[in-house]
Amino acid sequence: MSIENLSELRKLLGDEPIPLAKTTTELKLYQALDRLVAGQPQHPKNKAGNKISYAAIYRESKATNGTINYYTEFKYIADKAISNFKVGILNAEGLSEVAQAQLQLNDLKTELKKEKRLKVEYRRERDMRKIALDEVVARESELQFALYEMQCKMHQMNHQNVVPFNSSHPIPDK
Repeated sequence: MSIENLSELRKLLGDEPIPLAKTTTELKLYQALDRLVAGQPQHPKNKAGNKISYAAIYRESKATNGTINYYTEFKYIADKAISNFKVGILNAEGLSEVAQAQLQLNDLKTELKKEKRLKVEYRRERDMRKIALDEVVARESELQFALYEMQCKMHQMNHQNVVPFNSSHPIPDK
């Protein structure tokens, strides 16, 4: 089976020859890889981000996981294409719109990870402050209860035939 119209893949690989596909599955894999390199995937999950990976190739070609392992020539071409694609994205000069979008996406993902980390830190700090506040409230309630007990004791002492300190009656001599 001939491999035709893989222009984007041929551009990405440069001088690397693309072998002939021996089966329709292998042909589908090559076509899927070319669509991913061109930035025109058909599968909805592949449209979300411009990444080339084995999983993206599987989704795009509608092949099962592990199919690439049966086609060693394709696996070699796919590995080359993936590495060249990543180098193309990392090349800062003359970035295509797709590469710029990928860099923006990576920046947003980094920022999201940072925000998640901060959120976890803030939650931990909030929980520690809640625990400290609970301890303060518990201590305050203990003190208030001790004060209540002392007031009750003083009240009992006042009503037990004991002359109060502020009494105007003289204390009898014995």
